[in-house]
Amino acid sequence: MAVACEGCSLADCRKSYLMDNSLELIWCCSELPIAVVFDHAHAQHLIVHVLLQPPQSVDLATPLVTDADTIAEIFIGPVTAPLFRDSNRSPRACRVLLATTYDNSPLVCWLRDSPGDLVGVKVDLAGNIAQQVFTIACCMSAVSLDMELLNFGQRKFILALTNSRKMQLFLENMPVSQYETPKDVTEVRDPVAGQFSLYASPSEHSLYRCTLRDMPQASLVKQCLSALAQCLTHNESITVLAAFCRTLRRGATGAGDPEWSTLQSLLCSACDSCGCGGGSESASGFGGSSAWEELLNSDYHLHMRRAPEMARLWQPSTRFAPLVSHWHEEECTAILKKHLPAIVEALHLLLQDLQLNTLCASSALLLARLLSCLASHLKWDSYVDYCWRYFPDACPRAAGGAGDRLPPDVFIWLRGRASQQRCTAMFPSLLPPLCWLTRKVTACYAQLSTPSWAERVVTTMVREGLGRAQLDELPLGVAFPLRAALLACRGNPPSDWSSTAYTLIGRNDLASLAQGGTARRVTTTKRSPSMAVPAEEADQASYSNDLVTSLIFSRDLRLKEVRRLLQSSARVVVDFSKVVASAQDPHAAQQAHMVVLAQRTLSLSVGRGMFELSECRPLATDPLRMPPLTLDCRTHDGHAAVLETQTVPGWAVTMLWPNFHNGAAAGLRLATSTSKITSTWVSYNKPDQQAETHAGFLLALGLRGQLALPLPKLHEYLNAGNELISIGLLLGMAAGKAGTMDNDTLKSIGIHLQALRPSEQIELPVNTQAAALVGLGLLYRNTAHRRTAEIALRQLGHLPTGCKPHDRESYSLAAGIAFGHIMLGRGADSAGLLADLDAASVLTAHLAGVWCSEERMGQGAGASTGTQLQGGNTFPYLVMDQDKCCGESAAAGAAVALCLTYLKTNNQVVASRLQIPANVTLGASRPDVVILRICGRALVLWDSIEATVEWVQQQVPKWAEEQRQLQEAARMRLCAIAGGCLAIGLKFAGSACTCAKRLLLGQLDGLTRHNSLPKTPSGNVTKAALHMCLNVVALSLGMVMCGTGDVEALAVLRRFHRATPDATYGDHMARHMAVGFLFMGGGKITLSTSNEAIAALLCACYPVFPKTTSDNFYHLQAFRHLYVLATECRCLCPVDVDTSLPCAVPVELTLSGPVVLCLTAPCLLPELRHIQTVKIASARHWRMSFGNDALLSAQSPSGIFVPVQRKTGGLPYAEDSNVLSLQAVPSSDPGGDEDGAPLLFETDPEANACFRHFAQSTPDRSLFIRCMTADAPDMLPSCLWLRRCLGNAFDSLSPAEAHCLHLVLDFCAARPVECLDERLLAALELRLGTVLRAECTQRLVRDYARGSGCGSDCAGGNGALAACVAFYGLPPLCELRGLVTKGMTLRDGGTLLPSALLQLLSIR
Repeated sequence: MAVACEGCSLADCRKSYLMDNSLELIWCCSELPIAVVFDHAHAQHLIVHVLLQPPQSVDLATPLVTDADTIAEIFIGPVTAPLFRDSNRSPRACRVLLATTYDNSPLVCWLRDSPGDLVGVKVDLAGNIAQQVFTIACCMSAVSLDMELLNFGQRKFILALTNSRKMQLFLENMPVSQYETPKDVTEVRDPVAGQFSLYASPSEHSLYRCTLRDMPQASLVKQCLSALAQCLTHNESITVLAAFCRTLRRGATGAGDPEWSTLQSLLCSACDSCGCGGGSESASGFGGSSAWEELLNSDYHLHMRRAPEMARLWQPSTRFAPLVSHWHEEECTAILKKHLPAIVEALHLLLQDLQLNTLCASSALLLARLLSCLASHLKWDSYVDYCWRYFPDACPRAAGGAGDRLPPDVFIWLRGRASQQRCTAMFPSLLPPLCWLTRKVTACYAQLSTPSWAERVVTTMVREGLGRAQLDELPLGVAFPLRAALLACRGNPPSDWSSTAYTLIGRNDLASLAQGGTARRVTTTKRSPSMAVPAEEADQASYSNDLVTSLIFSRDLRLKEVRRLLQSSARVVVDFSKVVASAQDPHAAQQAHMVVLAQRTLSLSVGRGMFELSECRPLATDPLRMPPLTLDCRTHDGHAAVLETQTVPGWAVTMLWPNFHNGAAAGLRLATSTSKITSTWVSYNKPDQQAETHAGFLLALGLRGQLALPLPKLHEYLNAGNELISIGLLLGMAAGKAGTMDNDTLKSIGIHLQALRPSEQIELPVNTQAAALVGLGLLYRNTAHRRTAEIALRQLGHLPTGCKPHDRESYSLAAGIAFGHIMLGRGADSAGLLADLDAASVLTAHLAGVWCSEERMGQGAGASTGTQLQGGNTFPYLVMDQDKCCGESAAAGAAVALCLTYLKTNNQVVASRLQIPANVTLGASRPDVVILRICGRALVLWDSIEATVEWVQQQVPKWAEEQRQLQEAARMRLCAIAGGCLAIGLKFAGSACTCAKRLLLGQLDGLTRHNSLPKTPSGNVTKAALHMCLNVVALSLGMVMCGTGDVEALAVLRRFHRATPDATYGDHMARHMAVGFLFMGGGKITLSTSNEAIAALLCACYPVFPKTTSDNFYHLQAFRHLYVLATECRCLCPVDVDTSLPCAVPVELTLSGPVVLCLTAPCLLPELRHIQTVKIASARHWRMSFGNDALLSAQSPSGIFVPVQRKTGGLPYAEDSNVLSLQAVPSSDPGGDEDGAPLLFETDPEANACFRHFAQSTPDRSLFIRCMTADAPDMLPSCLWLRRCLGNAFDSLSPAEAHCLHLVLDFCAARPVECLDERLLAALELRLGTVLRAECTQRLVRDYARGSGCGSDCAGGNGALAACVAFYGLPPLCELRGLVTKGMTLRDGGTLLPSALLQLLSIR
């Protein structure tokens, strides 16, 4: 029968791998890469290496035939021979188990039925060897049992069932304990978590689930046995442990904890004494004995268990009575006697460790009593004297005989390090895991004498794993220097520490930065926003719950005003009295005025999308919030005025694009970090009507990179034949894959663009093809792709088949935008990439058509075979035929393409081509082309753009300046100024440049006052040009101050909100876009000036805006949302690490130059590439600084969240913007009053409660205030303890506290501590000197020196004497006289005896 593997991962492949009849894999284990194989041919067991996972190249269906010497090749090749082989023939094992040795080495054991023995083989994987170490005879069954071996961790013991139906517990081959079992038990099995099962004979059908509880449970007992084990050999340790277990199971003598009593009896047996140690306390420190143990050991229990009615209740018992025998007890006693001196030294070191833990005071008392008894037996008076010094009421004083070995004293050693005494010897300690606290503390104290002691102490604490929880367990005086080191490093720690070190010193802000460069948990909303709100409240609560936006705009109501300006779901309140006063038909006049207001309402969605950008993070169950476009009005008296849309012709067409923009604005509200947007959620939010709204929503998802539709759903959308859905989907997919040349997206664009299918005649709306063409440019952005660039250049002067001539303008512009994106900033490389196309000459030719009259265009038209341009190249697609191409229609696209191709190249040749010719025909200059040429020339000469009035004036042609009286010259001048302002807006986008703002505000004010135009036939054109220039300058102002919410800019832009008959739908759209730019993302998002961002902004802010809602003649309205591609979240938001909430903090930015900016975060940062360092410049927060790399790593789509930590006693700036909430006022004396000190802790309820407790005592209140203002609340217990020592001196101090007091005084004498008043230390020293000179103290010291008892007239004299001896570090009496006469320094770490004490101790 095959043996089941314990935790085997190869159980399924055992038969497949070993199909040779001579070999059988009987056991393997997932814990170790070994297996046991039985060779039937030689009747031998083999231990081999295995792989935990079989190689994939092995064919499991093919039998493997091999011999025993190469059995390892079944699993791995490197091992050429088994680790172990039986020396003799033996029957096959019926069970294999894994145990461990005393030193935790693996021990493979197998049980053989025929001889009935258990063979143990120790395996050394490092040495690649194994050897048999023992054989246990007369064994019926065995299991390995996981049990804890004292403090050395888990070990796998062997629990064997012998032929005599008794169980024995072995560690290796050493018996630990023996148990009686029921007579019918035949097998032990199923070991799990220290439990096992006993199976009875088949006739009984009984099962017992058992647990062994022989190992000690009390912490002190386990530590003492572990200390003993370090003094003994392995076999001796197991012998002592077995003796302890047997004695414990028999029942310990004496009262108290049975485990501790058992240990005392064992150790006292080595001293031939039964009275040492004593005491009724429990070793665990709680006292008392177990009632259950008493019951089990009672005669009543033994009598009742034999009763017939109790027989069934006995079966499930989990305890078995041990065999009452005396296994080598004499051997255990001899071992303890032999090693008693080493045992005393080990227990003394353990006692030192317990004394450093205030939670182990009761355990230290028990151990001190036992240690005093053992040391007295060895006549080690110095050890006895040590126990009396620290436990004077529990241990006797030494007789003061001849000097012997001196016990190490950890407190004396620590005092020497605190006083900066150099010593290379470290304090002795036991091996791990014992005395871990002693090792950690002494390692830290060893750094106190180094130059950078504070930093080295902290790094040592981190390395040793000594944290704040362990500091709380140390005595206050011992923990004082370590806490002082943490406080010293807290203000300006090194920048290369780990997060653990920063957490240790209390700088959780730096720890968060070290972990990942940003605050991990940030709460930016007051509550979880739901998108399912009533429609009438849809856009009234924008950013009302956003904590960051509330902090940015916390001092006024500008955010509320912007919400009102961009709100489209609420009815407009109108006063119709002035409208209908002079009208012949009041109703018609009212309806006409409502149409004007409706035109403004319909244009608000684009600006609202900017304002609400990335506002919410919906859940998967939340529906999309779609605010309605409410066109009805309300009078002041509350009456409703309904717009009669049925009387307006073509109203359904009028609402198409406004609904599209409304859907886009709703989609842009979704944050880019939202992961719940799936194709299912998108389909769930698809409305049954108003498909154009869903089209805008799809565009918004694509612009944010969240449009991920499966192929069937994509085909379903595109096959629907809806023009707006096709536009939104094509643009969205291309924007989401911008610059990737994604093949699937290219296919979707290709079926909607005739230019990519020249052999097919497709009839698609020109708007769809224009969107597809721009999508093609976005998909191949900045790639300089040869084929795509040629297609875009070809379409610049071409009109698709089936399209009307008036559609030529938007299509040509789309071609120019596409070509500009493909060749974005690659103009310098185009000579090599696109040399055969001569793109610059072609674009110049298209651009020059604007300045040619129609007659000249007809005369200069080339033949139908093509047109020859500069360089001799002929382009068949550039046909100057009046019926197919008009120069004006391609001029705007050519200007955009030429500008983007040579963006920031500073190419003077190309800039000259964009310059307005001096001999231009005045009547043929189109305002939008003039603006584009001026702006394009400036963008090419990027470095020459300056935010000055002089630079703007330089953009105006000289002839326009010279002929100002002409209307055409005035129009040219206005357009040139607008083009210059647009260039300034693009260069300084998102910079909040003060010079640019002042310039644009002045230009905007001048254009607003420019209302006296001559009455000429072209006056209407001039009025339209003025409005165009106003729109461009307003947009430029919004781009420069993007996201800042500047009040001056808002005050100017708010004037344009008023609805007037001469303001078109496009005028309102442009001006509210400027407001949206100003408050983009609620003040958290701004614009970038990268090449990609400039191209997107130029496309979105194209100077020509639609006159009506359905106007796409010059520019497709969907392109207005491409500004999203230029956005960048550079909002620096400090996050309080304690509350995870945003907070206001002053910061200091150092820019390249260097230029220093002082801001209050949350705020928008300049472009990160210009920032060198950022400093937290707040007196209420811990200061820190980080560089550009840390900023880049902390940047996320939601902002730059930087953790900050507020100091104790400093209120947040949102609650107290003037002063700190708590300031320490110097007092006249250490216990003086501090009247007038503000005591406010509103943000910390625990500090408030603590202060109310200490406020009743004036001295305690002063200490509390001092520690809080130094942001050292951890030092408060130590300071209060020093205050208590000032009043009590040695009367109530324990000896350990006296040592700690001297340690603190020595430490403070060498190093100042910020939170500790020097006057308190001086008062302490004065008080101690007074106590030393007191008659009571002198009598106590004389009695100690003479070796007599304490005087009866001195209350508590024994404890006071011990405290005095400990404070001055007096040696044992046997050494005291010699040191006094010689005037020598005390032992290592001690101090010189005071002169008064020397005179006092001069005993004759």
